[in-house]
Amino acid sequence: MHVRIRPLVLDKKVVDLLNMKETGRALTPEEWDYFISRKMKKEEKVTIVDCRNIYESEIGRFVGAERLNIDQHLYSFEELDKILQGKEQEKVMLYCTGGIRCEKIGAYLIQQKGFKDINRLHGGINNYLQYVKNANQKLNQPVVSQFKGKNFVFDNRIVTNHETTRATSDVLSVCHFCQKPEDRYYNCLSPICNILYVSCESCWSLNNKCCSSSCEDFFKLPEYQQMEKIKKCTGRNKDFNAPRSYVSKM
Repeated sequence: MHVRIRPLVLDKKVVDLLNMKETGRALTPEEWDYFISRKMKKEEKVTIVDCRNIYESEIGRFVGAERLNIDQHLYSFEELDKILQGKEQEKVMLYCTGGIRCEKIGAYLIQQKGFKDINRLHGGINNYLQYVKNANQKLNQPVVSQFKGKNFVFDNRIVTNHETTRATSDVLSVCHFCQKPEDRYYNCLSPICNILYVSCESCWSLNNKCCSSSCEDFFKLPEYQQMEKIKKCTGRNKDFNAPRSYVSKM
């Protein structure tokens, strides 16, 4: 097992005040699909919120979901306040990868912001995709996944075996260089960066496996200067992070 130390999930000062027994209604995948269909048919006002970081939702998400423009969970509450302002009386549906983040966010919206109809996808995207897979193996009538694209995972599959994370054939993101449809992530080659960025294979090769010209310039420095920069590096970009400027417009 490989353990990565991650920044605190959400604001600890706020989370410590929350009652985690009051987090909203946990929806089964079947119930989740039902409410998505009602939203698509305009039978009910529903706001779907993707509670993940922007680099996760960039390559895959549920139909019609609002995305948080954040690269760390720490900023979730601030972004949620913007997206959900004035919707306290409406139905809100929350989802994340495994369902944990949604519990904290659901508790926050109910207890701190007065929301009345908070719903969470039980087990998150992982559980939903397993439901779709199981249903399609058992039922004569196929279940169409309302989650499109790829499911971002926090392990090497996202880079080395990326097609195993694909839920549908839809490509939702674009190459950060040429803007052509693409949803493959690469790690920047620079040891003082190492961020994940979406790139087509052609641009990845053309830019020497780096996310930017400044990262390419690192390898032009004398070795002693490279070592100095590595020593000064805080490690902030060693995790899976993408700059906010890389937010896809799609």
